[in-house]
Amino acid sequence: MFSLYRNVRIRKRISEVVEPLNKEGIDTIAFRRDSETEVTVEVGVDDLGSFDPPTVEAEALLESDTEMVVAIANVAFLEGNKWRLSDGDRTFFASIDDVVFLERVERAEESFRKGDILRCRMHIEQVRDEAGLHTNWSVAQVLEHIPATQAIQLTIDDGA
Repeated sequence: MFSLYRNVRIRKRISEVVEPLNKEGIDTIAFRRDSETEVTVEVGVDDLGSFDPPTVEAEALLESDTEMVVAIANVAFLEGNKWRLSDGDRTFFASIDDVVFLERVERAEESFRKGDILRCRMHIEQVRDEAGLHTNWSVAQVLEHIPATQAIQLTIDDGA
């Protein structure tokens, strides 16, 4: 029975079962086993607090910094919004925490076009919460903004 009490998913489901007690006019919920006439369990409004599921704190599993080269898939100019980046295999959202780089963007000293890449120091954090495993990406520092290669105009000398 204690293992059921410790299981957050079960506790959430049980709180959903007694949720009608939050509605006006419903004072008790009674449960009977199969076709028995006797009430097996009765839960009243006063018991409702006992069924509140616990809040589960996010658990940090891994935190690391690494140098990466990423392609810019989408730039977010609104403060606090994440940029969409790609490491070549997967696309992910990352916050840009490099204040110096963001100031250059704000002053229009940085411009972006399709195919641009960033060499950066990336901070990666993996956490587990009640919804599962999540990876949070943030660019701690932009080391280099490498513009997309541009085609050059070739002059063909036909010998004339």
